[in-house]
Amino acid sequence: MNYEGTELEKPKFALSFFCFDYEDSKVKVFELGQKTLIKELDNISQQEDYEVIQDWDLVVSRKGLKMQTEYKILPAPVKGMQQVIDDAWSEAQNKGYDLGQLMVGGNPYGGTL
Repeated sequence: MNYEGTELEKPKFALSFFCFDYEDSKVKVFELGQKTLIKELDNISQQEDYEVIQDWDLVVSRKGLKMQTEYKILPAPVKGMQQVIDDAWSEAQNKGYDLGQLMVGGNPYGGTL
């Protein structure tokens, strides 16, 4: 729906990928639909130090409300929890996590909606 909730919006370009959420130690879908964040992520990934972007954590921040909202994304060193992350990813794969389900209205977390 559009911002006002009155009609459907036209489809927009977005990036979706699985990520590890440190707050609850789970693998989740991270979706970027804001053009500014997509451009920032692209710019970061073009820098030689961040060429392999999945080797870095991403810190996303938000300030403001509604049409005044500003988002930022910054790379950060990985927090040293690689075994926890690997275990969470293995569990996600065993449960059938499938990002492709987003394209058909399905559940990317391997179950039914």
